[in-house]
Amino acid sequence: MQYLIKVIKKNDPELLDLKSEIASISKAKSVVLEGLLGDLKSMTSELELVQTTAQKEGERHRGDDGKIINPKIKMTLAELKEQRTRVREIEGIKFYNQMQHDIEYTPMECFVQSADDQLAVAMNEIDEAQKAFESVLNYFGENEQMPTSDFFGTLFAFFESFETAKDHVERLESIRVSFRNNQYA
Repeated sequence: MQYLIKVIKKNDPELLDLKSEIASISKAKSVVLEGLLGDLKSMTSELELVQTTAQKEGERHRGDDGKIINPKIKMTLAELKEQRTRVREIEGIKFYNQMQHDIEYTPMECFVQSADDQLAVAMNEIDEAQKAFESVLNYFGENEQMPTSDFFGTLFAFFESFETAKDHVERLESIRVSFRNNQYA
């Protein structure tokens, strides 16, 4: 490792500054991408159960005209306005258009729809992260099945060893310079 430090110092000393990278690698080694994916799949299946229950409950509270007839369910003005809103997203900007719905939804049904949308976004982000991680593994010549914690743990250990070796080489060089200055003085 010390030889590597000396070669880098001679040819491209800017590469020696890895301390800033260690912080992000340290955080990444505790993230288990596979676990996040499993948690999202579990949440999706649990949300499907909630959706079924909310749908049954909504059907029970709606009349033939699609309007909620249970007087115990009180909605705020914002929730009522939300009932009449259709959300369109164009180039990342949400537009809310007032419209008349044939069916009124219970707050739980609205929650389920919102949660479903958020889970879909999270699932897409996890998929993108997984593809990016696989690309990193390919770049480093590692097995694509390697867990994130193993890869980033190994990388973190390398960076720590690198920093230790760099400090050792710098101390040896300062001792040599000090020795030469004292010898010629």
